[in-house]
Amino acid sequence: MKRFLATLCILVISSPLFGDEKEGGIIGTGVVGQITGLDEFEVSGMRFNLPQNIELNGVERMDELRMGMTLVLQAAPDGNEWQATQIKRMPTLTGPKTGPGEVMGVQILGELPDADFVTVDGFWSKSGVVASHTSSSVAETQMVNGVYDATSRKVGLIRVKGNIPTDQSDGKLVTVFGEFQDGVLIVERFDTDLFVGVAPDLLLVEGYFSPPNDENEIALNGVAYSTMEAENDLDMTQRVRRCSLRGRTDFSLSELSEDEVATINSFCVSASSL
Repeated sequence: MKRFLATLCILVISSPLFGDEKEGGIIGTGVVGQITGLDEFEVSGMRFNLPQNIELNGVERMDELRMGMTLVLQAAPDGNEWQATQIKRMPTLTGPKTGPGEVMGVQILGELPDADFVTVDGFWSKSGVVASHTSSSVAETQMVNGVYDATSRKVGLIRVKGNIPTDQSDGKLVTVFGEFQDGVLIVERFDTDLFVGVAPDLLLVEGYFSPPNDENEIALNGVAYSTMEAENDLDMTQRVRRCSLRGRTDFSLSELSEDEVATINSFCVSASSL
């Protein structure tokens, strides 16, 4: 991947930066990550212009956002820059403290507020959640956002029980709302729609890769996938940013059109900044 990023950054594109996409070209761009700048709005190290009519989900106003909050963002070209078109707040989990540095039985790496119920923004690791932002919450809101494992019936590291559409959600990033009882989140709503509307083809994704599966593939937040060979020098305990095209971080630039490469070259430059 590092070799890909180095190649990407030195590409010289002779075509216009944002040409008309041909049929089958890249449709839509977005980010799954954390807020890294507020004065000049950044998500996962990438700056976005903000229109007055931006669509918000999970928050009512932009001034409710804080550094480190995790979200899903959809974007569009804005001249030679990028503009956010939709923002969806996506905390990692909200629920009761169940022990020192623990929420709903999950270990939280980061300082928790002095409250019985808390919201944690951050990234799932092998042992828990690495928090990027925490805040107090209310008892009525209990949820988890993470990759669903149909075998263990867990979202992230939290057991879930209830009406779950397993056929379409196993191994994918989902959001579950419910009530945490006796170490289990009783499902009231199981949301498999990460994006509002059509999911973008090109994504900047931040998080930790999961261990390889039987096909020797690793997943990043259940959103992007790669082979172990493409990430052969990866430290699995290291948080990364990767550009994903149609669900793959190990895509080949040589198979793409000039317009597609130009879009990737513009959109994915911050993937190497972490």
